[in-house]
Amino acid sequence: MHILCLVTNIKFYNLNIIDLLWEEYRKFKGVINVKNVEGLDKVSIIINILAVYLGVEVKEINNKLKKKENKYLLLLLLERYNCLNGENVKDLLEIISDKSMKYNIGKAQEKFLVNKRFREMYLEIQEGLNKII
Repeated sequence: MHILCLVTNIKFYNLNIIDLLWEEYRKFKGVINVKNVEGLDKVSIIINILAVYLGVEVKEINNKLKKKENKYLLLLLLERYNCLNGENVKDLLEIISDKSMKYNIGKAQEKFLVNKRFREMYLEIQEGLNKII
């Protein structure tokens, strides 16, 4: 299995995803604090990291987000880092109203509590994001 790193378009084999993301973002700008990186916001970093984790390019992330599990992962991550207040997030997730957004967040939280594999995936991605953001 290979992971395509979207930041530098280099293929890595059998590397820990957290270490990979940490190293690539450190090399990319030399700064880990998102506030100091021009043109990168939390939403784009979260989407890039989720795309790397799912093994797709950012352009193809919409296809992966059609699967509920991936959509729920993104919603929980965006909620965790206070990024849910933009219209661009609704467009990306193809969510029409705030009511449906809250419903999907509730379902994501329920899945987090019930599904061990989903919880482990979320926590692995969140651990990597905590090092970056």
